[in-house]
Amino acid sequence: MTQLEALRAGVGLCVVHDFIARRFADLVRVLPERRATRAYWLVTHEDTRGLGRIRAVAEHLAEAVTRDRGMFS
Repeated sequence: MTQLEALRAGVGLCVVHDFIARRFADLVRVLPERRATRAYWLVTHEDTRGLGRIRAVAEHLAEAVTRDRGMFS
């Protein structure tokens, strides 16, 4: 959020996810021909991976990202 707010305040250039940047009409893409792709990983400690609450959060996040996949691309 700090990076985004600095960008919006005019501090300089920044790399921002499309799904975030498109929410702000005051941001202007300066290199439309350039794109970066990213992978997202969910990491859990092997000792807690099997706990119900950890599994529930991991499953929820995976379902949400799968459902809203278009927002991330």
